[in-house]
Amino acid sequence: MPSDAAGAGAGSDLPDIDDHLVEPGTRYEMLDGKVVYVPPSDAPHGERQFQLCALVAAHTGSDIQGASDLLTRTSKRDDVAPDVSLYPGVPDPGTGRRQLAQIAF
Repeated sequence: MPSDAAGAGAGSDLPDIDDHLVEPGTRYEMLDGKVVYVPPSDAPHGERQFQLCALVAAHTGSDIQGASDLLTRTSKRDDVAPDVSLYPGVPDPGTGRRQLAQIAF
């Protein structure tokens, strides 16, 4: 997942991580400037994702926030929703909004 939005903030020419290219809550993501349909997961994938979220949540501290399928603008051409994202729990000092995920898979 490209991460050139990591430095986005006040005065940056990079987009905000919540300035989406696709409509949140839909089955679409934007990869390398192309709209991609993302089908719902089948049972094995969905079950493993559920287990993974519980495992990750049990091992994160209060300074880390986690999310599942959180749509995130990662560059000028990408807007993706990884299965699991971990990002700082404190808002970005430049924007006052959430920070870009430090780990996403």
